[in-house]
Parts: sequence; structure tokens; C-alpha cells
Amino acid sequence: MKFEIPFNEDITRRQFKLKYDLTWNKTLKKHKTNLYVSIISVLLGSLIVYGNDNIGHIMVIIGFLGLFIYYRSNLIYRENKRKYENALNDEIEKFKKSKENTIWEFHDDYFKYKDYKYDFKITWEGFNSYRIIEDNIFIDMNAESQLSYILAKEEIGEESFQTLIDFVDTKLKRISH
Repeated sequence: MKFEIPFNEDITRRQFKLKYDLTWNKTLKKHKTNLYVSIISVLLGSLIVYGNDNIGHIMVIIGFLGLFIYYRSNLIYRENKRKYENALNDEIEKFKKSKENTIWEFHDDYFKYKDYKYDFKITWEGFNSYRIIEDNIFIDMNAESQLSYILAKEEIGEESFQTLIDFVDTKLKRISH
């Protein structure tokens, strides 16, 4: 099965945003939980201090430390997001200048991907699993690198997308999101 796909900036932006959000989602939830715990700690500690108990001071200090950590984490997240968006913009410009289609080939023994700067041929053993998220198939190399090849239903059509899922399902295990 072979797909020759012209570059589409809108789809690329959505896929990269989806991948970024998926990568950071768990971390952001953890930081939000820490924020709530820190606020509760400051409030409870303040009430305890008001009641003339010294343990309240410790709770207030721990709460403010948690708030500081939350603030620093948000700064790191925003900086990483800015860098990611700059890299994405640079990559989009290079794709536009190249005016080349991406080529996706799915064979019994291997997967092949080619674009303006890469030409990979990877056996199916090189992949860990696949996922379907928001009408995109993520073909994941391994959990450590978080490298995924992402193809949208919109790029190849509904019938071809289902055929692709059926084929990849014979090669890799599907994990739920």
C-alpha cells in the first residue's frame, strides 16, 4: 500500500499540536494537582497559624514552595512550547520550499517513509505499537523516543484509512489513548 501525500500546512499544524498536547498532557495534570494541593496547604496553614498553632507555619511554607514550583513549571512549559512552535514554523517553511510530496509505503516486511530530507525504511520490529487519536494514526517507534509517524484520515480518505488500520493491526498492537 502506497500513499503520495502533498504537503498541507493546516493538517501538519493540527498533527504537531496534537502530538505536543499528548506529550505534555500528563505533566500538566500533575502540575495542576500540585497547584490545588499547594493552595489548600497555604489556606489550611493560615487557618492553623491564626489558631495559634506553629505547625501552620510549616504548612504555609510548603504551600508557597509548591506554588513556586508550579510557577517555574509553567515557565518551562511556555518556553518549550515557544521553541516547539518555532521549530514547527521552520519545518513548515522547508516543506513549502521543497514542493515535494511525502511518500508512505506499507509493505508486509517494512514501512517506508520519504519526504524532502528523510528516506527511511524500517522493519515492523522497529515499531512498538499504534494508536488512533482524533482521526489520526500514530505509528509509534518506542516509548522512550516518543517518535511517531502520524497520518490523518483527511490525507488519504476514509476507506483507505480503514484499510490502513486493518493492515497495521496485523503488524502492531493497538494501544488505547
